[in-house]
Amino acid sequence: MKFVFVSLIILGFVSQANAQSTTTINSTTIQTPAEPKPKIFSATLLLDTSTTLAPGSAGSGSGGEGYAQSGTYQLILGAKLPWDLSLSAKGSYSQEYTYVRADGRSGDFDDTIFSLSKKVLKPAKDFTISTGVSLILPTNNETQKSTLKSVLGFSVPIAYKWKKLEISTAPKFSQSFHEAEVQANGRLNTAYSFSILNTIAYSFTDKLSASIVYAPSRGFTYQGTTRDKYSLIYEVGYAWTDKFSTAVGLANVNASSLHRTGVDSNYTLYDATQTVGYFDLILTL
Repeated sequence: MKFVFVSLIILGFVSQANAQSTTTINSTTIQTPAEPKPKIFSATLLLDTSTTLAPGSAGSGSGGEGYAQSGTYQLILGAKLPWDLSLSAKGSYSQEYTYVRADGRSGDFDDTIFSLSKKVLKPAKDFTISTGVSLILPTNNETQKSTLKSVLGFSVPIAYKWKKLEISTAPKFSQSFHEAEVQANGRLNTAYSFSILNTIAYSFTDKLSASIVYAPSRGFTYQGTTRDKYSLIYEVGYAWTDKFSTAVGLANVNASSLHRTGVDSNYTLYDATQTVGYFDLILTL
């Protein structure tokens, strides 16, 4: 199972140095040290464990009747560049704990993602508009079987913060490049897609926060047919230190907008047969 969770979606790739300024007073002068410089490089390691919430649910890739558990080990490397640019590279490995996939594997690398972003406008103190480009390379076995060569994405994240509440939205266009328009199993490949990543986050304290993510998307095949999907994620996170945090949540990722009947709507706030529960350990350096 491959999941993209809130702690990954809203996690910053470049962190600020966390140091306390002190004031030194002597008999004649008051000296205040300069503000600490932001970190140029950063690394984030995330260890995730997830489980389906109902036996034989849609979140289980085994197609069996039991529960399915899996884990993801993800590394994000970030760098702060001149001109307010931020660069990141994300790689991960997913491991199935309770079943073997249809191809005989119990684990595999996920696709590798490179991202470059820049803040372009700041109309107000707590209001920012950015732009971002991304490149996805197929390092996953199933993705490679689909003949995918790469995916280029362009997004415009918009964020507003009011006291302890932060609201953001990020419209995105993605263009895929395949060797073939149709996979060997007859499934149609997606040529391009539109999506909107919407996030609402609230900080109860400096350490405790909660967030909700809703991300609808529409993909278009090379033949012109459409595929509508959505992701809905609820998460509560706690920062134990400035470098270590944990998160727990519920996620329904890349769910079809249509029920298995092909007619009824599949949008739901919670469905135990589709939603998975997860727990994350996050270490930021």
